Amino acid sequence: MTDQRDLNIRQGATWPGLAWPIFAPADGVTPLDLAGWTARAQVRPDAPSATLYWTWSTAPDAGEGTAEIIGHEVGIALTAAESAQFSWGGPAGYDVKLTSPDGRVLVIPGGAVLITRTYTRE
Repeated sequence: MTDQRDLNIRQGATWPGLAWPIFAPADGVTPLDLAGWTARAQVRPDAPSATLYWTWSTAPDAGEGTAEIIGHEVGIALTAAESAQFSWGGPAGYDVKLTSPDGRVLVIPGGAVLITRTYTRE
């Protein structure tokens, strides 16, 4: 499907994000039409943890970031105001889950989330 990618985010800065092309699982080369699919990505200290640091979603609730699906790609990014909230001090990881209109689920392998804290304040 796609390779694992670590996220390196500077606290308080706009992060342009990442986008993943999604291909049909059957052959791995045909672009998958993601019309009607939803995406959700979460950052946690580790996979089984109930502690949630951040969420991106194609239908975000208040306090969540926006995941976008365009054609056969899914992407996540952050505004400066969103990344300014990132203050956890330790390891964290993420992955991205895509759900089709008929309930099929694809998981994009995530990776580490590394936050570089900033010193300058408003």
